[in-house]
Amino acid sequence: MMTVVTKVDTFKWKGYTAFIDHWDKIPFAVTGENHSSPAGRGVTREFIVGRTFIDAQGNEICIGLSKQARGVLGLPVKCFSDLQSRVHELENHKARLINTSNELCGALSEARTELNKIDRLTFRQRLKFLFTGRVSL
Repeated sequence: MMTVVTKVDTFKWKGYTAFIDHWDKIPFAVTGENHSSPAGRGVTREFIVGRTFIDAQGNEICIGLSKQARGVLGLPVKCFSDLQSRVHELENHKARLINTSNELCGALSEARTELNKIDRLTFRQRLKFLFTGRVSL
């Protein structure tokens, strides 16, 4: 089945949150046998949170969708929030791995330096190292 969108209303808004006021349909209250009168008209305020995306040119775009627009497009906003949270978690994990890798590389370099010192020891110095655990050149 195809969904045909015939009209799209857009407006620019400064910031990442906005409100849209919807006029409620006029309900009729039954007052008599064949008479009815308007019961009143109200306003429903919808809170819209924008989601930030990066387009193909690298520009940051913030898009806020009303409940009706999300329903038509079938975009679960929670899915985007979850993905953004996951990206943030993975970036933090990557930074921790890089720090750990740098620390391990430093430790490996120190171990290689010590091993090279031991490799260059004479027989007498090696015996001394076995008993004292210290390298003295």
